[in-house]
This record gives sequence, C-alpha cells and structure tokens, in this order.
Amino acid sequence: MDMLRVRSGHIVDTAGRPVRLRGVCLGGWLNQENFITGYPGAESAWRDALASALGPERAEGFFKNFLDCFITDADLAYLASLGASVVRIPFNYRHFEDDKHPGSFKDTGFTRLDHTLELCRRRGLYAILDLHAAPGWQNPDWHSDNTGTDALLWEHPGFRQRTVALWAALAERYRSRACVAGYNLLNEPVAPDPEALNQFYREVTAAIRSVDSEHLLFLEGNHFSVDFSQLEAPFDENTVYSLHYYVTPGFATMSYPGEHLGKRYDLDSMAEDYAERRAFMTRHQVPCWVGEYGVVFKNERSPEDRLRCLSDLLAIFERFGDHHTYWTYKDIGVMGLVTVAPESPWMVATRQGRDHKRLLSTDCFAMDRGDVRIQVDHLLETVGSLVGRDCLDLDRLRSRLYRAVFGVVLSEALLPSYAAAFKGLDQITLEGLADSFRFERCVPRREVAKLLAKTFRLPA
Repeated sequence: MDMLRVRSGHIVDTAGRPVRLRGVCLGGWLNQENFITGYPGAESAWRDALASALGPERAEGFFKNFLDCFITDADLAYLASLGASVVRIPFNYRHFEDDKHPGSFKDTGFTRLDHTLELCRRRGLYAILDLHAAPGWQNPDWHSDNTGTDALLWEHPGFRQRTVALWAALAERYRSRACVAGYNLLNEPVAPDPEALNQFYREVTAAIRSVDSEHLLFLEGNHFSVDFSQLEAPFDENTVYSLHYYVTPGFATMSYPGEHLGKRYDLDSMAEDYAERRAFMTRHQVPCWVGEYGVVFKNERSPEDRLRCLSDLLAIFERFGDHHTYWTYKDIGVMGLVTVAPESPWMVATRQGRDHKRLLSTDCFAMDRGDVRIQVDHLLETVGSLVGRDCLDLDRLRSRLYRAVFGVVLSEALLPSYAAAFKGLDQITLEGLADSFRFERCVPRREVAKLLAKTFRLPA
C-alpha cells in the first residue's frame, strides 16, 4: 500500500494518482458508546459497574472477549468485499494510558492496534486513527467517555500535554505503516475558546511532525466538527479537514423528501447546506473528509425514507468529490451497517436494561423523547416563565439540562441494575454474550450495504 499525500487539494498515492477514501467508522469498539451496545452512560462508568458486579478480574476478561469478537478479520473482509478503501478506528486514550500512571503507556492497546492494522493491510484497507476520547474529555458528551458535562481538556494544560504525548507515541510507532492513512487528531472538539483549539492543533502537529513527516493529519471543526469559522488557515501541507454531517431527515420522524418544522429537506436543499458547511475547505482548496454521517432506523416508520436520505447524502459527497466514512459499522440495530441478531444472547440478557433506558430516554443520540423528557420540557417552560425568555438562553439551558439529567444522573442510576444482569453468570455464558458481536452471528443491513457498495466502487 502507498503512503498517501495531499497534492493540489487532493489525496494522492506515491505516483500522484487520486485516491478516494470511502468506508466506515468502527464505532463502539476501542471506544464504546451506549447506543451502539446498549449500556447506560459513559464507557468508564459501565466498566466500573460491571467490575462491581463480576469482580475486576472477570469483568476485565469479559471486555477482552468483547474486543476480540467485535472486530475480526471477517469484519474487515466483509468491508473489503463491499469495495471500502478505508476504516476509521475511534479509540479511547484509556487503551494506551492509565490515569493512575500518566505518561506511562500500556502495551496492550498498541498490541491490539498493531494486529488490526496488519489485518487491514492484508485486506487492502487504509486505517485512520481517531482519538475519540482524550484525557480530560474534549467535549461534554458520552462519546468522549465523559462521566460529567465539562470538557476539562481545554481547562487543564496537563490533559493537553498528555494528549500531545500520546500522539507523539502513536506517530513514532506507526510512522512507517503505509496502511495508516493518517491521524484524526481529535473527534468532535467543543472548545469554549477557539484559540485553544487552534493552539492544540499546532502543538499536536509539531509533536507528530517531529517524528513523522509522512502521514496525513485530519483536523475537525469546533462544536462537534461543524464549525470551521474560527479555525486558522491551513498550516501543514499534508492536512485534510473533516466535518461531520448529520441531517434532520436522518433522525426526525418525517417523510423524505419532505418538510419538518417548516423547513424543506431534499437533495437540492441538503446540497446547498453542505456547500456552506464545507466553505472553509473550498476557500482554502484543501481536501474534505466527511468523518461521520448516517441515518437512524426506527421501528415505527418505514426505512425507505431513511434509505432515500442516505442515498442523497452519498450523491452529495460524490458531487463534491469528498471522502467519507459511514457512522457506524456495527451496533444493536440503531444505525449500523451490521447489527447484532435480535434474539442473540446479548440482546436477551440486556433487554430489561434497554427497556429501562427507553422509558427514561437516556440515549441522547438516537432515542425518541419519552414521558420523562416531556416532563423536563415542562420544567424548562416553568423556568422560562419565571425568569423571562428575554433573560434566558433556552436552547443552551435545554442542552445542559438534557445532558445532566439523561446523560449523567439517570444513566448513573440505571447502571447498577444493568450490570446486575451479568452477576452470577458462568464463564461460558459471559463468553457467549461477547460472541453475540462476532460477524458470523450478526446480520448485515442489506439495503445500506447495497447503497454503500455502489458508492464505494465508483472511480476515484
């Protein structure tokens, strides 16, 4: 495989030929997420809850089995068969560094990543290494493994120094690996001061370039990778800029094409919106990679609208000649290209816990509003009537309250009972739960696979 480079606004191979990176994100694996596998809250809290239920040693054994089963050569072979050219590998820093021993890197994370990269190479797949959860948390949400609501990476220099050091170690190890397309420096940052984000990007870039001058760097916009307005002009010639593009008809209960809350959504309107989102890339003539996009499949409505929306998204990306990775590859039936079988041991064992989550609406990303959310909305209306709407940023208050109530407080309350379903299970049963995520036992979502494969196989 060729080491990739940026030339004249395009990603090219060593012969200067254009390369298109089209593939999927391996979400929920080296960085677990609650809606992908079913637990409440943040990954580290889930791990702690299971350790309390099973004991630390048995819990660690379960998570090792889970990682072994979730992504194997069979998964990568399937993606290669669809024509994918790249996988994005989101990872949690905790696989490489322990908070109790900052600055001391663990071999286990590197060894697992080494193995997966070798499998990618054999299948002809490039890999983008994505720091999805940084020390101190780069955003306030569950997907950065945030157990609260504060993004402390931007407040404490020590967290930023640890992040820079981790990237230097990764670049040192993988600088000669051509199957590594490059380094996605930080997933969905939310920096209150945009200058802090610009400075962070410069520091990480300098650390990586001190040991690795070859690999691509992938930089995301602020506020969950949608805002590029305050990013500095490109300062490294081998850099790709990455936006995330989730659209209303991919999530809301609506017909597509159609209207939602008075706004029209169709191919033309989304293409116009997308052009505005990538204006930074257009202005600076740098490659654009849609690091995440996707649609949610809900049981109460027809999937055809979602599939039409997904088809139009792919058409828009191709119209602009952009690179893209679908979010996400495998989950329990929310939006994955591959889903865990509905009657698998995992789905049976976690059914009650997932029902409790649904009743309390604790999956902020993909769940409909339940009765509890309506009650919180009533609370917001009461606050607005008390203090006056002119004195209140209601959208900000709603966002903060939803995160605190649903993402943290109620999720924490559910975790012990969710983990209790694993208590007393013998080793064979626990292994069977993890084995539910093995590709051979999962179900590909064939309509999505067909759409993605058609696009993946287009010429560069």
